[in-house]
Formats: sequence, C-alpha cells, structure tokens
Amino acid sequence: MLRYRPWINILAGVWAFVTGYWVYVMQPVNIFIIGAVIAVFGFWTYEKEWQGIVNGLIGLWLILSAFFPVLITPVNLWISGIVVAVLAVWRLIDISSHHPHLPEHPAMG
Repeated sequence: MLRYRPWINILAGVWAFVTGYWVYVMQPVNIFIIGAVIAVFGFWTYEKEWQGIVNGLIGLWLILSAFFPVLITPVNLWISGIVVAVLAVWRLIDISSHHPHLPEHPAMG
C-alpha cells in the first residue's frame, strides 16, 4: 500500500521540473496544485522521516510561490522538482529493500 505514494511524489517532482521549461504551464494555479500534491504526499508517505519532512516543506514552498509571481521561476521549479523526485525515489528504494511482503523472522526482532 505504501509503494504507490512515493510514485505520486516522483510524478509531481518530474511535473514541477518540466513545468520550468513550459512558460504556458508555469501559472500560479499549476504551481499551487503541484505544491499541494507534494506537501500532502510528502508528509503522508514518509510520516516522520526526514525525506518526507523535506518534501512536505518543498510542497509548502511551492504553494507559497504561487502567491508571489517573482518566485515562479524555472530555477525554483527545477530545483524543487529534482529534490522531490530524488527523495521519493530514495524512499521507494528503501521500501523495496525491506521486502514488506515477506514475513519477518521472530528471532530478528
């Protein structure tokens, strides 16, 4: 169940990055929606892990950016998108490496 949530942040991070290249989608409403998705899934996916907190804060930053046109810049979107996507991939790898579908051996704690 947890595996789909990092994918949403990966897609949102990629969308934020790509948005920096297309002026016609670099609109406040688009940035607000991207920020909201990243914030919600960042805080929800990672619970209290630092990657989730960072992604959640980046999402909040993008929401704030939507209200200040001077902050809606390609560089802001590129950096935000890269960081969010990398942290989401990191979390996805972490989830996969623990093999949650296999039962844990009682002797392993």
